[in-house]
Amino acid sequence: EIRNCDWSSDVCSSDLLSFQQRLDAQAVEWLRRASRANPNDFNCHYLLGSVFSRQGNVDAALRAWRTALAAQPANRKLLQVMSVEYRKGNYFEEAARAAELALRTGPAEESLYLLAMQSRQDAGQHESAYALARQALEKFPGSARVNFEVGYRLHKLGRLDEAMPYFEI
Repeated sequence: EIRNCDWSSDVCSSDLLSFQQRLDAQAVEWLRRASRANPNDFNCHYLLGSVFSRQGNVDAALRAWRTALAAQPANRKLLQVMSVEYRKGNYFEEAARAAELALRTGPAEESLYLLAMQSRQDAGQHESAYALARQALEKFPGSARVNFEVGYRLHKLGRLDEAMPYFEI
């Protein structure tokens, strides 16, 4: 029978967090051993990176994922995950490269264009961000978000007259 806790949910959350941290530490040790035994195993390195990411260790996660990527260089999902993680670590150039590589590995995805655009923008590469927005517009001409992004990128370049039509409803 499940009964309601009489004590604070903070205590429950704290216990759960502590338990998760212990599991993560065990997972790191197990995955490190497994990756030493199978250095080219994609799954070991991918999972190790995922645990590091959950722990907030961006650099360790990216190291593990770069090793996984060497085993599967065209793994689109991993490239997308790495792009997001690079952005978390303020590695904007690397984030853009990973997103752009993911774009080249399969069919066009609006979310990948947006990720690449934002990463280029964060890196201060406004012209490159605009070029990606134009590419996305060719693929997704009916997308309100992509149209907004083209206008926004033109605005960032100081081309306000050209930007205005993209903001009209």
